[in-house]
Amino acid sequence: MNLFRCFAISFALSFAAACSSGPGTDFKVASPDGTLCVGIRAADSLTYTVTRHGTPVLLPSAIGLHFADGTVLGRGAKVTDARRETVERVVEAPFYRQARFTEHYNQLRLTFEGGYAVTFRVFDQGCAYRIETHLPGERTVAGEVAEFNFAGDPGLFAAYSDGLCNAYQSQYEKCRLSALGTEKPVLLPLAADCGAAGRVLVCEADLEAYPGMFLTPSAGGLRGLFAAVPDSCYLHERRCQEKVATRHDYIARVEGTRTYPWRILAVADEDRELPTNDLVYALAAENRIGDCSWVKPGKVAWEWWNDWGLTGVDFEPGINTRTYKAYIDFAADYGLEYVVLDEGWSDPKAGDVMSVVEQIDLPELVRYADAKGVGLMLWVVGNVLDAKLEEACSYYAGLGIRGFKVDFIDRDDQKAVELVYRLARVAAAHRLRFGPAAGDLRNDPVVVFRFFEHVGHIQQHVGIGERAPYETHHRLLQLIIRIEYPRRIGIDDLEIVAVDDPHNPVAGRLRLRRDNRQAFPDQRVHQGRFSHVRVPDDVDKS
Repeated sequence: MNLFRCFAISFALSFAAACSSGPGTDFKVASPDGTLCVGIRAADSLTYTVTRHGTPVLLPSAIGLHFADGTVLGRGAKVTDARRETVERVVEAPFYRQARFTEHYNQLRLTFEGGYAVTFRVFDQGCAYRIETHLPGERTVAGEVAEFNFAGDPGLFAAYSDGLCNAYQSQYEKCRLSALGTEKPVLLPLAADCGAAGRVLVCEADLEAYPGMFLTPSAGGLRGLFAAVPDSCYLHERRCQEKVATRHDYIARVEGTRTYPWRILAVADEDRELPTNDLVYALAAENRIGDCSWVKPGKVAWEWWNDWGLTGVDFEPGINTRTYKAYIDFAADYGLEYVVLDEGWSDPKAGDVMSVVEQIDLPELVRYADAKGVGLMLWVVGNVLDAKLEEACSYYAGLGIRGFKVDFIDRDDQKAVELVYRLARVAAAHRLRFGPAAGDLRNDPVVVFRFFEHVGHIQQHVGIGERAPYETHHRLLQLIIRIEYPRRIGIDDLEIVAVDDPHNPVAGRLRLRRDNRQAFPDQRVHQGRFSHVRVPDDVDKS
């Protein structure tokens, strides 16, 4: 991340100045505009509260880490140092939904006996905290305490997971907190209507070498739930996807000195403000690849959408060179930057990313696409690519492939998160774009830039079209999901542009259904683009 302007006012507080109720027990930090306030109490347990516009959002909610050796961070919390800081800076944000934005927050960092600290940042747009540890050697994390004890009984929009391994494509459902189901974990982000305090989203950022967070009901509200580290896995016969068979009794093996993910409450007065909330981006890790001028955002023609179907052609459509040339022609004709070769270009049952089916002449397709100004992306199963990662990246980059659409990770335990970082790091070293498919990591850790591109693409929307009020679901995803998944890098906005042209061999088979036309009246199946910080007209206010 490049900073055009950065200034910070920082000062340390002695115990006497840090709080009025004794040596380091109660603290407060407010947003720059004063509307959002976080209160922290360090006593028998470490808890925090949140108010907005003077209205409670969270009642006392616990923070902590449990290690396998019995150490519990947050229990009997004793503050040894408190430091406050105010930061305002302009963040240059390439490939984000806007070129730059101002990050402005007040921060309180509390250091505790036992070698750990907790940092609280309060923005006008929300608040967040993260734990960091300064301990020797490696540690085994048995569990994390992350509570979200909402005041009252707010209305929620929640998406349930089918377990700790799933496609992360669930429909959002409306209910009260008191009626939230207990049988299935809840995915992030979760949206809450907190009345006079406004709209609140629970999400996270800077997830690395650690499991993603689910939510589950608890006595006081909600608490974090984390997948344990896999103990044994097996390969599914259909596409050699790695599946978890058994798990350990801990959620992570970590270095003793590290930071943990940010736990975020994003806030807004109105629903329409949620998609342009910048907290997840602002709290993510910095750019690790340096020069990013080679990353070219663009739209993708996607043959999976209509089963490789074509109309009015003199050959058999399917997974073959002539079909993909037709898709390349389509992309060139309609100004699409990329074509993705989805499942089938390499035999998925073989589990070898270096093999190509005989019906496809990949070097010829690259040559043909280059001549038309179109880039080719290859669909891959995450663990299959990982098995020959360096070899595959070196070969396909040399061939002229532009990147990978990585699919079927379907988990975000620590091993899965580490896998995505590893894939992105090696892909970036070979200047290959990299993006998980719609159902992979819901919190997309960022190696290539501040985030991985989370596609959030049409598969996640239209795929449930027969099972849900389609337009309502489309708009809910725009308002809720886009905080964590704004377009960012690589194969940005992996979309379908569905041009209603019966004379085009590709467009003629796109089969726009009636409900799709209602959801997308301009007849282009796409995700909303938020120009700078403006919400498109077709997103409902509520």
